[in-house]
Amino acid sequence: MTEKYVEKVVTKTGIKWGVYPKKDVRDATGYSGERFSREEDANRYSRQIQEAYRAHKDALRESIHIETHTVDYLIAYYYTTSEFKERLVGTSKEHYRIALRTASEIVLEKSTKPFGSYYFNRVTAEMADKVYLSIKKTFSAHRAAMCMKALRRVWYVCARHGRTPIDKNPFKKMGIPSQPSRTIRWTPEQIDHFIATADEMGPKYSAVSTLVLMCYELCQRPVDMRKIGWDKLHYPNGDKYPTFVFTQQKTNTAVSIPCSDMLGERLNNVPKSNEHNEIVINPATGKPFDRRLYNKYAALIRKKAELPDQLKVGDLRRTGATEMAHSGCTDDEMRAVTGHKSRDVLSIYIIPTAAMASTAMQKRRREAF
Repeated sequence: MTEKYVEKVVTKTGIKWGVYPKKDVRDATGYSGERFSREEDANRYSRQIQEAYRAHKDALRESIHIETHTVDYLIAYYYTTSEFKERLVGTSKEHYRIALRTASEIVLEKSTKPFGSYYFNRVTAEMADKVYLSIKKTFSAHRAAMCMKALRRVWYVCARHGRTPIDKNPFKKMGIPSQPSRTIRWTPEQIDHFIATADEMGPKYSAVSTLVLMCYELCQRPVDMRKIGWDKLHYPNGDKYPTFVFTQQKTNTAVSIPCSDMLGERLNNVPKSNEHNEIVINPATGKPFDRRLYNKYAALIRKKAELPDQLKVGDLRRTGATEMAHSGCTDDEMRAVTGHKSRDVLSIYIIPTAAMASTAMQKRRREAF
């Protein structure tokens, strides 16, 4: 995956990787543009710049508030703690930032000011309920639950650091109903029909079908598959098809997954970009897909193929994992593919089926008799 600010540069002496942050980023962090011979070195330099710029923005945000009694102050302080900087990994940091920004900016009913400007020592359990309901009404129950989880963490961490009373956390034990786990799975026929329809619709849609096949065959999240580059494909034993070796964004988990014949054949026909390392490129723009655009194209393909709207690209990871379980793979074998660190988390992705139950009963009878 190519990091932010990193660009592939073709020179007379070969391929170089340039890191070119914008002027405001350079001014804020003191980092300048650099070129590297290896992409991983450029990515590492880019990550240093991004972390320095985030720290700059956090410090700036905190300095804006002269008073140290507002919710926004607590949030800004939380960003400076090791609990946020070191314990949250991958995309979890960004998810927390989105949740806390949502909560900070929400305006409660019969109020004219955002929640972030309230004095944190005046936030009661009743007010916490109002924040939850306002976010739920404006966005969704899922977003509201995530915001409450993030605010609860902010209050807890700030209490540990002596910023708030240790026994007062208005976002604790709110009784928010758990969001039901998504159970949607694609059938093999639906996947084949989606890919065939996309390929018929033209190159930019065909690129989305490549993304779909990668998510399904490798049991991975769309964010990893749309950002993965050709450099993550390895041929350890001169194999006909590659092995994907990469680190998942959300959890920083390293995985190594052999490519299936079907996916390998498709990748052989995917054109490579001269400017971008990513495998999945939108021919209409010459750039990798962002989340909104590939979802937009996927919706158009579903409509053309007359497939249910409920089918999402993100469901393909669950679909593949359930198929592995159905085929008799052990938990450890499945985790080696999905990257889940615990069996408990993996179980969320595995949807029990009647066929699994039948297999279990057959095994039971064999053991009994």
